[in-house]
Amino acid sequence: MLHLLQLDDFGLEHLAISRGRPPKRGGRLPGEIGYALKVDYESKKLRKTAGRPRYFVSLAFQLEAQDEDKPTPVKSVQARVAGTFSFAESTPEELLKQLVPVNCLAILYGILRGIIIQATGGCAGGCFILPSLDMHYVVARSASGADISETVTAVAGPPAVKPRKKAKKRAHRKSRA
Repeated sequence: MLHLLQLDDFGLEHLAISRGRPPKRGGRLPGEIGYALKVDYESKKLRKTAGRPRYFVSLAFQLEAQDEDKPTPVKSVQARVAGTFSFAESTPEELLKQLVPVNCLAILYGILRGIIIQATGGCAGGCFILPSLDMHYVVARSASGADISETVTAVAGPPAVKPRKKAKKRAHRKSRA
């Protein structure tokens, strides 16, 4: 059975990541870093395939570090990802108008976040995680003709890990009894 929304195909059309300024020797990256964000998207209705409505959706994303004096793992990210989505034949037109921009963009942004994490995972500053975006807000701003430029924070580096407790001593004590 075909689900209501299905990603048929996607592709990364453009990706440019600029390395930021590393921290001084022995220094650490700040946990959160301020960035200027710009998002743009486009969606086009394609010909139906086997009676299923199809759409092409592309997402353009740009992120620039606000404070160049602070150490950052990533100075800027520019990316464009696109996908082809199909819907069940019985999907009402009104539901398509709601599903196409928001859900398709959320899927594409999730793919883009994964690509950025994977691309920066081996960098000296650690993996870089793109900030969460509210796609309802992005679509509403775009529909009103407003520019989607925001100030956001992104997380830098690997998450802090608590040291493990010494389990060996407990296991050794139990084996003596």
